[in-house]
Amino acid sequence: MKVFITGATGFIGTHLLRRLVETKHEPICLVRRQSNIRELEKLGVELALGDIRDKGTLRAPMAGCDWVIHLAGISSFWEPDKQLYTQTNVQGTRNVMECALEASVSKVVHVSTMAVYGKPADSPFNEDSTIGPQRFSMYARTKYEGDLVAWGLHHKKMLPLVVCYPAVVLGAVGTNHLSGIIRRFIQHRMPAKAFMNSIHTYTHINDVTEALIRAAEKQDNIGQRYFIGDHRLQTRDFLRLVSSVSGAYIPRITLPDSVAMLCAHFFTVFAGLTGKPPVLGMAADYARTAREGMIAEGTRAQQELGITYTPIKDALAEEIDYLRMTEKLYDRRRSERHQVDLNVLYQAQGQDHEIKAHLSNISEGGMLIDTDLPSGKGKYVSANLFGDQPGRYFYVRGRVLRKTESGMAVEIIHSDKEINHILSEMK
Repeated sequence: MKVFITGATGFIGTHLLRRLVETKHEPICLVRRQSNIRELEKLGVELALGDIRDKGTLRAPMAGCDWVIHLAGISSFWEPDKQLYTQTNVQGTRNVMECALEASVSKVVHVSTMAVYGKPADSPFNEDSTIGPQRFSMYARTKYEGDLVAWGLHHKKMLPLVVCYPAVVLGAVGTNHLSGIIRRFIQHRMPAKAFMNSIHTYTHINDVTEALIRAAEKQDNIGQRYFIGDHRLQTRDFLRLVSSVSGAYIPRITLPDSVAMLCAHFFTVFAGLTGKPPVLGMAADYARTAREGMIAEGTRAQQELGITYTPIKDALAEEIDYLRMTEKLYDRRRSERHQVDLNVLYQAQGQDHEIKAHLSNISEGGMLIDTDLPSGKGKYVSANLFGDQPGRYFYVRGRVLRKTESGMAVEIIHSDKEINHILSEMK
């Protein structure tokens, strides 16, 4: 099928595209002029320049498409220009849905959020629960209004609509608010914790992308809603899990909910005056959302779409691994690189034997191994670096960042000594 996709450069969008290119479907991705399209270019997908806020840019690329997957939206908890929420999440959604009707597509998969349900009386709540009377952020309120637009066109004009409602999404290359919190946590930049008794529902990014594709492919599900996510954790247990996976300590100070809310309101007022995001990401909308929680269950997606939910510990491990890799890449770019001439004996993930190679370049964050048998990107490599003195070697472990015909660049994750000490001992 030919699939028109909005929001393809976002967190869910890039993961969805990686999965879609493995299928028979042909994606066409709407991108804005200022979008970072490097990942999409690597995937070789078709790109169309436009913006969901400009209806005129949607018609031509959507013409001839079989499906629309609508991901684009403003999902932050604070924006200096509050009109962006309505322009994108409401009017942008209207533009996409009306153009889908004009293009006579056979299905629209609209990606919303469980947050539009607010706090229903049911606990846990599901797709059929009565939506709560209040939403706790501008993001949730405008997504809810956008949903009403989409459902209205479904009921009045037969828009072939399916709506998916992901929980809090975790996984590598995360760009949501929670990713920022996890980053501060593992960098020991979280001075205190709050809302420890609140319960939220989480899901793995891969489960979301698989559910979206299956929702599009499934027959006879027009008008259906799907919650994506079924792992529920108190904030205190979530932080313990982050600590267990990362090794970072949990902040000792616990703020009462009322104090945390007061701080968030102060930081938000100050942000409005300065035009800069609230300190530590503590916007009032985030604090309200964190305090109220989101206790939902997503068994319908399991039963009807056949997905199996990935353990949240796995999702956290991937996200933390990615965050640390990006830190090391930054540190690696700043660290001094040393030209060396060392023999290496390494074993790569999936191999049952060691390979002789040569090390030509090394820094605190990475090394370049010359070999005729380079391992693929993402593979783990264990290596022994041999110095001039007989019997002298140093253990290094890392992960392949890229490979060429003549070698591979490896990000160093662990070494038994600091690289500078290794180099000084080898002199």
